[in-house]
Amino acid sequence: MPSAYARFDNQTFGLGCSYTCAWGTAPGVISLTAPIDFLAQNLISTLEIYYNNSTFIQLTDVLFVQASTPRPTAGDPVRTLTLHDRRWKWNFGKAINGSYNQEIDDGILIREKNPQELATLLFAQLGESGVDVTALPIEARPPVSWLAAHPAQELERLLADYGCTVVFDPFENQPY
Repeated sequence: MPSAYARFDNQTFGLGCSYTCAWGTAPGVISLTAPIDFLAQNLISTLEIYYNNSTFIQLTDVLFVQASTPRPTAGDPVRTLTLHDRRWKWNFGKAINGSYNQEIDDGILIREKNPQELATLLFAQLGESGVDVTALPIEARPPVSWLAAHPAQELERLLADYGCTVVFDPFENQPY
């Protein structure tokens, strides 16, 4: 076994792997070089990347997107597998409804939430929990009104208002 290899859907590959982990709500893209006999039994699985027989990165809910046509090499033919980290699911997050920090006649806010609390609500709609949102302020009370809103788009908008963006940490398998 080579010193670095990957495992997806209970199949091990030691031929090559790259991971482009972009900022934001779009999924990171993983490319694996695999033997041509790779056949995904499960389209969603855990991806483990090992180095010197230790787990280097472990990503859950990785989506198998496609496999390229086989290409010849100096050895056996190979194909490239394209995978997406679990942010692919965020495109299918349940719509969010709610109205927060709305001012009533006497200047009092109803359903008061700070940006950290709003971000936590949005992450929960995306199926994420325990996300570190401490980069956002707690003093602000931005008025929001969501009616069948897309949680990933609303998260991007909320974070941008405070000069922040989603970052996915592949070593912790966690967004923040």
